[in-house]
Amino acid sequence: MAEVTSNVEFAQKIHEHGHRTSGPSSGMEAWFEIVEVALLAIVAVMTAWSSYQAARWDALSAKSYAMATRTTVVAQEKTTLAGHERIYDMMGAQAWANAKLSGDTKMAAFYQRRFRPEYRVALEAGVENRETGDSYVRVTVLLATVLLLTALAQRLKLTGPRLALLAIAFIMLAISSYSIFVYPRA
Repeated sequence: MAEVTSNVEFAQKIHEHGHRTSGPSSGMEAWFEIVEVALLAIVAVMTAWSSYQAARWDALSAKSYAMATRTTVVAQEKTTLAGHERIYDMMGAQAWANAKLSGDTKMAAFYQRRFRPEYRVALEAGVENRETGDSYVRVTVLLATVLLLTALAQRLKLTGPRLALLAIAFIMLAISSYSIFVYPRA
């Protein structure tokens, strides 16, 4: 199969390879097709929205980190004390990051409490924006899984497994929908 670059192309390729030549064999088959088409349409829109939000939060995160760096640089230029503060911030942030990466939450909290108030605000905003962006990325992965399960369900002829895959896809879609509804918007 040729490489596809979007959800729409992926769905089209799956449709071309799995298209049944005869019409629906029963009312149940027609119902499945309607549900699958609706599910694919909803997931396509939600995937686009989730990707858009993840990108927006990533931009806000970068802006927050840039603001933290700018604040630190301006402080250094104004006074000699600012130079000492910058070294203090960098060492504190490095120690905090090392503690976070090693999983030592107690030590990370200790270093975070020692941040200067000006630095803490900017760093916390960047961390919060990054976490929100990461949440949207997770929703995007869930929505991609819904697409995959729906495409797989379209290929099945047995009602039981097909219904099971669609049920799982709907549950994942509900979780994704709720997440997108409650997550903050950029």
